[in-house]
Amino acid sequence: QFNRSNFEADLLLTDIEMPNMNGLELCERVRSHNRWRELPVVAMTSLAGDVDKANGIKVGVSEYMVKLNRDELLE
Repeated sequence: QFNRSNFEADLLLTDIEMPNMNGLELCERVRSHNRWRELPVVAMTSLAGDVDKANGIKVGVSEYMVKLNRDELLE
């Protein structure tokens, strides 16, 4: 059974466009807990506009990566 009290993570990798809760909402929830404020969050998405990236940074995304940019993903 999953136990939140002893869960450890080094990185959160999320998509932006997901059902039920998008990646930005997920990042906001993660950042609302002191324990996870410094956790690196990488958002992978096909939304490549400046406004999209700014929204990610606003909620605490550490790295915003465009899925279609293969070279950046490999780097």
